[in-house]
Formats: sequence, C-alpha cells, structure tokens
Amino acid sequence: MRCDWPSQAANEALSQMHLQCPLLLVSAGCWWARLGPVLVSLWRRLSEDPLPEEIMRLADSYTWACSVVRAESQPWPSAPPLLLAACLHHAGGRSLSAALGQLGRQRQERAHAAQVLVFLLFFFITDLLSALLQNQDESVESAQGVCVQILSRLEDCTDWLPLFQPPGPEQGSCREVTMVTTDRHLRLMPLGFYSVVPHLDGEVLGRLARAPGFLLSAVRCYSALNALFLDGYTPVPPADPLPNQVDPLRIMARARQALFRIIALSPDASVSHSVRRQLQEVCGDLDPEVSAALSSHLAPPSPDPALQELDFL
Repeated sequence: MRCDWPSQAANEALSQMHLQCPLLLVSAGCWWARLGPVLVSLWRRLSEDPLPEEIMRLADSYTWACSVVRAESQPWPSAPPLLLAACLHHAGGRSLSAALGQLGRQRQERAHAAQVLVFLLFFFITDLLSALLQNQDESVESAQGVCVQILSRLEDCTDWLPLFQPPGPEQGSCREVTMVTTDRHLRLMPLGFYSVVPHLDGEVLGRLARAPGFLLSAVRCYSALNALFLDGYTPVPPADPLPNQVDPLRIMARARQALFRIIALSPDASVSHSVRRQLQEVCGDLDPEVSAALSSHLAPPSPDPALQELDFL
C-alpha cells in the first residue's frame, strides 16, 4: 500500500500467486465469504483506488460458484479453471447435482466447463481419499457419488486421465494439482481411481473404455495400486471393522474385477502402436491372470485357416 501504484502491485502479486503458489489462491477463493468483506474493507480504508482486478476476479469466482450451485444462469468469470473448481467445491459441498446440470447446459463454454469438471473431480477424489484414510463410511459414499456424477459428465473427454499420472510432464495442464494437495494424496491417486471406476454405470464405463488412453491409465493405476498394497500404503481397517468399512483386500479384488471388465470392453482398434508397446511393458508388473488377460487382448488375431490355405496356393 506504500507504493505509487498499489492496485497494480496487488494485481501482479496475485497473478504470481496463481503461478507460484496456487494453493494460496485456491484457499482465498474457497474462504471468500469470510475473507472478502475484510479484504475489501481494508483496501477501501487504505486506498482510494478501485479494487484491483485480481481481487474482483476472486469475488466474481465465488459469486459464480454460488449461483451455479443454485442452478442460476451466470456469465463465466475470467478466472483459472482450478480457482472456479475450488470455489464450486466449497460452495456446493456434497449437493452438486444442480450445479453439474447447470454446467452441462452451458454449451457455449463446453471446453471451459470440462476443465472445471476435471479439477472438481480432483478435489472430490482427495475428499474420498481422506475419508478412506479415516474410515469415514458416510463421507466415502458421498464423495464416491459425486465423483461418479462428474465422470458421467466427462465420458466424452479424456482430459481427466492425467490426474492419475505420477507428477511430471505427462500431466500437462493437470500439473497444477500437485501444488494444492499433499504428497500422500498424490501417491494414493490410484486408490482414488479404483474407488470410483468400479461404481460407474456399465454404459458409462463402456464409453470410457473406448476412449484413447483409458486402458493404459487403468492398467497403470492397477499396477501402482498393487505396489501401494504391497508397501502397506493402503488404508488400514480398524480392529473391529464393520461389514461396510474399508478393507484393502476388498479394494484390490474390486479393482481387479474392474480391470478385467475394462480390458474386455476396450476395442483392440483403439490401442495405438505406442500405447500397445507401453501396455506390453507394464504386463510384467501385473499378477499372472491380469497379465494373461491383457496379453491375450493385445495379441494379433489368429489368421483364418481358409485364408492361410489361399496364401499357400
């Protein structure tokens, strides 16, 4: 506030925050209902300049999220999808059916809506992982339900698959999420994948299985989940577990069944040469039955004996 251009300085600081520390920006957006009035009052008391553009962007993002949760039509604010998803996650809680329907109806902003849904999926996957780690059954079911709804809206889009890649260049635009959660949650993302995918409707799973890259992501997540299980990183059930509480063995069995279904549903034509090579490399890290099922799926079809005889002639 002591500089010559406080509004410009605030804008530059908040812009850098998005690039260098998105967690701080996401937290500000989530708690804007409490933070906003204090920050606006402080600004107006210390400066006669209009509110900085970046502060207005935070306010607009939170207002938009509240409107979407109420299924009200609201222009899209010019804000990063990660921030919009965080505001929507905080404003909507577990009741997002109306908001998801509202996003689906905004066809003119379809690409932007898909990006917001990808990051919203990430926030609910982290909620799900936290609930699994703490054996909170009701929270597990609630977060699972929202994740299933979001994936049903993303069935024609594969932009969410990099969320489940190990941190690195392959994550593309999803790399931002590595800066807004813990290393533990990032490592447990394969558990999140197989805590949601088995609950998808058969028709939705079938459409996802036909998408490029889905089979490879499913196989990699299964391999990583197996490693987590062997290393003891999966949730530990309580001493006297209830019938519906988290059981690592049940998680592994459900993941295995889901992967068999995905392999069966994946058309061979959708597997490119490079993906086929990567899948063959992963086969060695899988248990024998899954490896055999995948190898059989990737094997070239046997030639028709009649055609072989014609070739010989």
